[in-house]
Amino acid sequence: MPHRVFKRFALTLIVLVLGVAAGCASPRRESTAPPTTQPVRQSSTSAELLKGLSDAQERAVEELEAIEHQLAEFARANPQLGAMSYVIPARLQQVTQALVAAELATIDMRAKYAPNHPAVRAAEQHENELTKLYERELHQYAEWNTLQSQHARLSAESVQRREFLRRLRERILHLELTIDAERAAQPT
Repeated sequence: MPHRVFKRFALTLIVLVLGVAAGCASPRRESTAPPTTQPVRQSSTSAELLKGLSDAQERAVEELEAIEHQLAEFARANPQLGAMSYVIPARLQQVTQALVAAELATIDMRAKYAPNHPAVRAAEQHENELTKLYERELHQYAEWNTLQSQHARLSAESVQRREFLRRLRERILHLELTIDAERAAQPT
């Protein structure tokens, strides 16, 4: 959902910037108006762009706050996620190693004894138990991996929004400085 909101936001911002830029980049026409009207139009266009960027900044801040809220809720709902980063993969590895050893032991028992021999049945039973444990651990690992992926996605969205806001604020500051310089350069 936040990804769709970002796409919509980005498209709106692009249309806004391109629309304002299109007004600035129109071909120059010979004008009979005094030369002071050109900077006034530029200031007006800059002011419009500044307003659009400020509105975009407000929306981006709201989106960032929503993402940060989702991230905090996710952390509250999954407090064990960080601690399990080493436990779950290590447990799966241990069970995998035990299962491989049990499979090899079953092969050895089948090679030494008849199919109904108690040693063969015991090895097969141990292998079956470890197979079930392996499937449970693998399922838990998949669930943990899904949670890790969701957390990583939210974190990446948060970083992206922060970077977007940083660059948007820089653009706004630059534009404010440009507007101030244009005002200072105009004759009074």
